[in-house]
Amino acid sequence: MKIIIFFLSFFISSLATAHQPDISSTMLADKGDGSWVLQIRAALTAFEYEVKYSNQNNEYESPEQFQALIAKLVESKMAVSINNVQIKLENAIVKLGHETSIIYTITGLEEGVTKIDITQKTFENIHKNRSALVIMKQGAKPQQFMLDATNNNSAKLSYQEDEFVILNPSTLILDSSKNIWVYAIAAIATILLLFLFWLFKKKQLNQVKSS
Repeated sequence: MKIIIFFLSFFISSLATAHQPDISSTMLADKGDGSWVLQIRAALTAFEYEVKYSNQNNEYESPEQFQALIAKLVESKMAVSINNVQIKLENAIVKLGHETSIIYTITGLEEGVTKIDITQKTFENIHKNRSALVIMKQGAKPQQFMLDATNNNSAKLSYQEDEFVILNPSTLILDSSKNIWVYAIAAIATILLLFLFWLFKKKQLNQVKSS
């Protein structure tokens, strides 16, 4: 029982960290067909704050309007250059939730990606904002970098010998191997939580039948 409590406590605390307004993640993932996916994830409150900050006289009245404002915000605050070509972010897919995400598909990269320049200032008005930049390229190990005030929320990366090398020294490399264990423990904790919930509902049902 102590092990279950430990896993649940760890899982709940990791969720709390993931949903802090000042923390976000930016992922670039190679689909292997000449296209990449760009995904930004952050707390809903972070998007709400920035949308209201940028549109103080423009209130939204529906989820669809809010989604459009999120896309407008990201496209005006984020810059992505691949192989020295500026990428136009368009046709966003926004998924609202406690943790909200926005997804773009970048095409026309059949010749491969050798250089990435990225600036992430979507949440620049949130104090001490920072974003974990995750790069997942086919044939290479996943890499993580920190975008924050120390590097002007930007990273310049060059692909050399099966990994991306930092061209701006102030960018911090994160140890992705540690996160593998975090994700594994979180998955186990989720299963345990669902199992405990099932036991609780089963016990309630048996009590109703016996009464």
